[in-house]
Amino acid sequence: MSEFKPGELIDVTMRSLRIESINDVGVAQCSLPGHAWRPTINLRAEGVEIERVAPEEWPPCHGDLWRDAKGELWAGMLVPLEDDGPYVFLVPLIASMNRSTHDPGDVLQGYGPVALLHRQPSDSDGA
Repeated sequence: MSEFKPGELIDVTMRSLRIESINDVGVAQCSLPGHAWRPTINLRAEGVEIERVAPEEWPPCHGDLWRDAKGELWAGMLVPLEDDGPYVFLVPLIASMNRSTHDPGDVLQGYGPVALLHRQPSDSDGA
């Protein structure tokens, strides 16, 4: 990485930030997967560009029901993987697509935006 100097103009890209909280003037406290650093971003500041990548309920859980941008339905399905343990894939619930499993990130990118329609209550929800 080259050395930066005060006064230089730069563009910064941080992918997959999760908004943890937002105050009343639009300043968001975020978390970055795999890092302890919690960046603070003024979402309303001039020059800040924000793109919504996934809804707050992301990632999918087993038993979820999701709707994609075309209105098609997808179910969350837990699939055991030999090397990595269990993983939740999405399965399309329409006849025109085969019933193969899809990586949630691929569904988000190819069929999104997506919206959660139903999630089974977990044991930690008190149900």
